[in-house]
Amino acid sequence: MLRSLYSKVPMMFYVADTHALIWYLLRTLPGRVDEIFRQAETGETIVYVQQSSLRNAFIW
Repeated sequence: MLRSLYSKVPMMFYVADTHALIWYLLRTLPGRVDEIFRQAETGETIVYVQQSSLRNAFIW
């Protein structure tokens, strides 16, 4: 597991599906999931999104 550049705490990695991506874009994620995406915005964690999820989100 990689470590964050700013701390000695291991950096967490997550994978988001199409629904999570759409809800993120609409700002309607539930509590803990919203927190994870906000941590990704600040570089504290990494959220991977598959290319197919990006395509599906923008076709929708």
